[in-house]
Amino acid sequence: MGINTAIAQVTTPARIAVFGLGRSVFGWRIEPNSSDAQKEPPNVENPFYAAMLSGLAQTFASNQPRGNLSYDLCPKMASSSSKFRVSSQRMSEVLGLDIRALDRARLSRDSRFDGKFFLAVTSTGIYCRPICPVRSPKRDNIRYYSTAAAAAAAGYRPCLRCRPESAPGTPAWLGTSAIVRRALRLIEEGVLDQDSVDELAYRLGIGARHLHRLFVQHLGAPPIVVAQTRRLHFAMRLLDETELPITEIALAAGFGSLRRFNSAFQQTYGRAPRDLRRQRYQGSRQQNEVVLPLAFRPPYDWNQVRDFLGTRALPGVERLDERGYARTVAAGDSDGMICVRPVEDQDVLELRVRNTTPAALLQLTSSVRRVFDLAVDPVKIALAFGSDLRYHPARDGTGNNCW
Repeated sequence: MGINTAIAQVTTPARIAVFGLGRSVFGWRIEPNSSDAQKEPPNVENPFYAAMLSGLAQTFASNQPRGNLSYDLCPKMASSSSKFRVSSQRMSEVLGLDIRALDRARLSRDSRFDGKFFLAVTSTGIYCRPICPVRSPKRDNIRYYSTAAAAAAAGYRPCLRCRPESAPGTPAWLGTSAIVRRALRLIEEGVLDQDSVDELAYRLGIGARHLHRLFVQHLGAPPIVVAQTRRLHFAMRLLDETELPITEIALAAGFGSLRRFNSAFQQTYGRAPRDLRRQRYQGSRQQNEVVLPLAFRPPYDWNQVRDFLGTRALPGVERLDERGYARTVAAGDSDGMICVRPVEDQDVLELRVRNTTPAALLQLTSSVRRVFDLAVDPVKIALAFGSDLRYHPARDGTGNNCW
């Protein structure tokens, strides 16, 4: 069974319990031919995809610690002793793939690998998505990282062409320790926007130094860098895609002051926020409305997600129709509304947020990504379940993500 066939037969998945993601189990569908269903694992014709998919499945299906990583100072960034990088060979071990598979994924520019890893170029000091359209750099100048935060911790700046902040949610933390998973969920909820790393560690029942070691071991970056990368990426998206003033963007991204935001932005991007603002959004919008595209990895079965949410919609709170999904939300002292719909011929959902405060945008966006399973990896699920006859008749997804 070819890889394209396998992908075409998978619909909306969500978190799968066997991968150690906690209590939620998502729906999915695989309908292999009877002859193909006997094969274990499925026969993937392209050896490149076979290497990629088997490596990813082995990595993400394991809950075992990934082992200690050795770090060395990057000569290019030696002026800052706090910036480090992971050797390319060691990071390939973290990703569960060899260097050749990563190179082929990079050269293919296949959107299915978008967000699964990032590559940095030592000659330019920039890190990119694997689908970056720029000319491929020399192989000797490339380093691979499992997360954008790891690349940022190594001293690399985000690419202004492919925009790493627009990549689908990275699944690189799947299979890490339970403590790291809990910490990442708290960071997604904005804990480090107000509290310190010490307070985060206290909530997890461990020491701050031990938490730092776990993050460096599993993600290649300490907690504060992971949190700041998340905030800066969101701020960059707001600069690109909204008309919000820079002061409101700083607040929406979780920065306590404009001065702190400008300093962090200048340090990361090498420019002031106003210098990187693209041409403002020209589409139709209402007053007090923010429009954001949310990327996902294809294939994505919007109809299945819509039907699942529709059967559980709360009257007067949620609405689903041909225009998409809408819901009222509480944002501070006011009631706002979010609207989500697919964008034709693009691997994104469009999120419209109305009548909310800027401070609520980051958390609302994270919640929408979680409810609509936009970080899910359909290919990995196809590989894991494609040869299991017990799941062959399944059709409808029954994910239990909710608000």
